[in-house]
Amino acid sequence: MDRVNIITVTTAKGPRQQEMVGMFLVEQIHNGIPITKEGYLYREKIAKTEMTLQLLVNAAFIVSKARIDFDSVEIFTDEGLVESAFRNKWIENWNESGWKNAKGKDVANAEI
Repeated sequence: MDRVNIITVTTAKGPRQQEMVGMFLVEQIHNGIPITKEGYLYREKIAKTEMTLQLLVNAAFIVSKARIDFDSVEIFTDEGLVESAFRNKWIENWNESGWKNAKGKDVANAEI
């Protein structure tokens, strides 16, 4: 089975909404050889967290479309909130709670 890495980067200067370019790279490691696909997004007004989530959705679409058999997926991002959501299993908790956070409020960007 293969391994898949997803890497995201943005031109964000802080978390606020701004003009931004984002890039994702999907790297499939097949028999030790990397096979890559990439994509870019441009938005005139977007926050870094939302851009990162949109990049991850696009990368996941590439993985699902390629029908890659893989053992694991590793995500590399410099967006701390997205990283924490995966690392701390917040996504699973939000899904179970109807996309509400621990305070009972709607989770930001739940639609993505």
